Amino acid sequence: MALWPAHDFATYLAGTLTHPSPPGGSTVLTYAAGGNLLVGPVRPESPTVPVVCVFVEQSGGDSPMPYLGEAASFYVSQITATIRGGVDTFEAGEALARSIITKMHATQLLTGYVYCLALASDPVYTGTNESGSHEWQAAFRVSAKK
Repeated sequence: MALWPAHDFATYLAGTLTHPSPPGGSTVLTYAAGGNLLVGPVRPESPTVPVVCVFVEQSGGDSPMPYLGEAASFYVSQITATIRGGVDTFEAGEALARSIITKMHATQLLTGYVYCLALASDPVYTGTNESGSHEWQAAFRVSAKK
């Protein structure tokens, strides 16, 4: 089975990750792959890339480690999720970043992987982008036996 860590991570999040709209809003945003949950580097806001968005990319990893007594090896990849909130929605963006850490840390449901671990307990606030939208990052390590 071929594994694509960033894609697999995003697929697991898709449809199961929700959070309330900006403070005072009554709607709940659902994240869908290819819509507001994208694989790859951060892209500027556009008609096809919403302001509030999650970007998931593979950002390196450790060297493969042989599994003793078998022809297989453990592959460890690092995944970085960049969470972009709105201009006036700092709290909602931070809550979304925290919910991703909570959802993904130590999950046993990421098909084909031995583990998924958050590399920090809290998201890292990276500031605002050129449009004034707030951004956070959360890093994870996933391991698969291949």
